[in-house]
Amino acid sequence: MPQRALQGHSYLIMVNLSRKWLWIRTLCGIAFALVTVLGTGLIGGWGKWYSPSPHYRHQTDSFLQGRLSLSQSPMDTAHDLTWSEGGVHQVWGLGVPIWRLPFEAIARVCGYPAFPDRLSLAAALALWAAIVLNLLSPAKHASETPEPSHGRNSLIVGLILLCPVFVELFNSKFWVYEEAVAYEYLFGTGILVGLLKHLRAPTFRGSVFIAVLAGLGPLIRPTLIFYGIGTVAALILIQPKARTFRGIIAVGLAFAMGPFLVLATNHLRFGHPMEFGHQLNLQHLFGSMYATRFDHPFAKEPLTSSARELIGLLFGTPDLNDFDLYRKGFFPAQSPTVRWRNLYLRTYDVSWLVGMVAGAGFAARSIRFLGSSAPSGDRTRHEGAVTAMIWSLCATIPLCGFYLRNEVISSRYLIDFAPAFVAALSALILGFDLPVRSIKARTKAMRVAAYGFIVWIAVEGLLTQPLSPRPEALTYPEWLSIHHRQDHAPRLRVTSLSTGSMPIGSVAPDSVPPFHVPWDGIPHNGAGWDKVTGDTASVVILFVDDPQFIRVDVHPPKNTSQAALWVGAKLDREHLPLTSITKLPEGRIRLLFEVRNAEKKAQPQVLFLAFGPPEALDASLSGYQLQSVNWR
Repeated sequence: MPQRALQGHSYLIMVNLSRKWLWIRTLCGIAFALVTVLGTGLIGGWGKWYSPSPHYRHQTDSFLQGRLSLSQSPMDTAHDLTWSEGGVHQVWGLGVPIWRLPFEAIARVCGYPAFPDRLSLAAALALWAAIVLNLLSPAKHASETPEPSHGRNSLIVGLILLCPVFVELFNSKFWVYEEAVAYEYLFGTGILVGLLKHLRAPTFRGSVFIAVLAGLGPLIRPTLIFYGIGTVAALILIQPKARTFRGIIAVGLAFAMGPFLVLATNHLRFGHPMEFGHQLNLQHLFGSMYATRFDHPFAKEPLTSSARELIGLLFGTPDLNDFDLYRKGFFPAQSPTVRWRNLYLRTYDVSWLVGMVAGAGFAARSIRFLGSSAPSGDRTRHEGAVTAMIWSLCATIPLCGFYLRNEVISSRYLIDFAPAFVAALSALILGFDLPVRSIKARTKAMRVAAYGFIVWIAVEGLLTQPLSPRPEALTYPEWLSIHHRQDHAPRLRVTSLSTGSMPIGSVAPDSVPPFHVPWDGIPHNGAGWDKVTGDTASVVILFVDDPQFIRVDVHPPKNTSQAALWVGAKLDREHLPLTSITKLPEGRIRLLFEVRNAEKKAQPQVLFLAFGPPEALDASLSGYQLQSVNWR
């Protein structure tokens, strides 16, 4: 047979294998998704496939109506939503609602009121699993580097799909907080698989495409920006054309489109490109709001102490405290400094740390194979180990810096590290080798190591027991009865646009905690302020109209000198300077805060008042009694 005909015949065989494998991994992806959502209870039966968290659905509904805000009425604010730029906004990113948008549009066209939340998640799981399984696919072109180490790739696929901390998420309450982190893991590990697959036949066009995808990550969760930076670094390493000046510019610009979109939408939604809503969200977690808006003692924590705590949180298997948020001494490396800590999922342990350190060692050893005359399959394997480790370090180091002294920490924040840690273990799998000359002995040792790795994944999976309840699934009528919203005209106690006041004196219903009673039906308006006694939490929230100044009458704790006063004010994102202090009868004082950026903004605005020193932000009462708040 002529050489050209032989090449054509081989190409047809590879194309047929590729098409067959596409069907196989598609069916396997669908099966994996169904087993996951049904086995964990995310879908509780026919029709019970709606999430109790409404925020992604409301965002998608807003997209279909041509707007970014969930509502234009402050009466539609809820826990952890923001009132900013004249609308209600959610703080969990726009990426997941964008993913859900075509499903919702198809449902509306077909006459259905909504597309099931959990089915759109199952579609994402199926697509992701098919992409991950692509690591095991045969070569599509004769030019691709052959991959002899399918056993290693099989371990990586198993690790990514069955990562214990990822599976544990689906066994938790799985509200919007956990769903955002789940999509982050899907996206991050999908990019990792794309990089490893790209190594077989790297092209400049493929590098630009992966860079564009990596740039979209922060739309899902801001911390994916670190994985995007790692992706750009890895692409420059993989593709020689990307190492030229033009290549770096092209890959960099392709990546930058996503972050630019995030910054633009942040400005439209929250008033500043670098604001992701976490300094504006409304809660009854007053210590958390104090820390995110004003100050917190952990910001001054010594580096050694904060590093010990972070290592202990990641690998020390701390006890779970759930909503005992300021519990002290519940894990060995915990700092005594006040900090908001919410641990309700078991994440990693010391075995992860050992594996990652070993992965770094084998990846460093693999560097010497780059550009060597080793067989192409071995060279690709070692390139994969180096690439995975670079990607892991580019994410792990800035994540550690970000959370080292962060004012709040939670189990779901620790899962931000999961794609990076999985990449480090992938580097271990790809770079692992033993200095044994006998092929038989090496094969036997590799088989033992593979069995040990499988046992480790199984044991870690059995040890992950979330403290939170299993996920809840609703039918659409059940969901609608809980989350039905109507547009309300904003109605404040103050009708004048130029002056207003909020005094104490209203009576709280016996069934509602006094700090949770809203003024005028606007959720969170007056939160943190007992309107009968004047007692305050560490933060008080008020909605105000077009203020030029803020006047606060307060009764401080006994024997508090003027120098020891701890009262602060913040209007949306603006810190208000204290311009005067006046003593009043009966030990009261009057504080005047100036609004310097008084340009016309959408009304009303949110005023945050802080009481007490940062070291006492965990106290149920600040010790300050608020008498009235006035503004003009």
